[in-house]
Amino acid sequence: MKRHLIFALLLIPILASAQNNFDLQYDPQTVTTVTGTVLSPIFYNPANPAAGPQAVVISSGGVAQTVFLGPGWYVNQFASGLRTGEVISVTASRRIVMGSQYLVASTVTSGGRTFALRTSNGIPLWGVQSNYLPPAGAGMVAIDLPYSTTLENIDGMIISSSLLQTTESTVPYRVTTVRASDTGSLWQVVLAPDSYLSQKGIGVARGAFIVVTGARVKLNGERALVATTVGQRTDVVQLRMIQGTPVFPVTPLAGAAF
Repeated sequence: MKRHLIFALLLIPILASAQNNFDLQYDPQTVTTVTGTVLSPIFYNPANPAAGPQAVVISSGGVAQTVFLGPGWYVNQFASGLRTGEVISVTASRRIVMGSQYLVASTVTSGGRTFALRTSNGIPLWGVQSNYLPPAGAGMVAIDLPYSTTLENIDGMIISSSLLQTTESTVPYRVTTVRASDTGSLWQVVLAPDSYLSQKGIGVARGAFIVVTGARVKLNGERALVATTVGQRTDVVQLRMIQGTPVFPVTPLAGAAF
């Protein structure tokens, strides 16, 4: 048993560096339900567990298995009570990486309660239900930036701005609150790192006027746009490809495999 556990623990950082987003490998055809005893929770960012992905090693039938859960800030709202020695049941897709098997959980049942992490097709719920963000006062915690194929166009005046840390990049993104010219409604608009916006001549000061095209999502329960293009005056700057990939340089946070 000790040999299996040591191997599982050693495998985790390898997977974190080798897989940019192993959720894309979730296979509904390999879904299984496994019941086991928690041997050890795994935090990719021990200094700030909420900022990195979390996994758990369980013993089932005398075999240690690694179960990937999700971003710490999301997992903690549902399954923060997972402790060594606790018996849990997980529904998960069984995957093989470099010849070794692991599980990507869609649900976790603990203490008679079932927590959803992904849909039955493996879509992470922290992207679909992106109103689940760290509580106020918890500090800047990296989130997995949601994205969608629903594009929206708005123009209006910036009335405030802040920074948002994502797992996509070690550098925070500028987020502006824009009052739409046509309806007067407020939108949160996720742009890019300040250095990139400055380089492209995009001003984000209060009172500045911007034109944005972006993917319609929700952040903290409020409608928001993840900008694909942003413009001021006659200049239009592309920030992301149509599928959401940033065009500006990014360095993902260490261990940000989700």
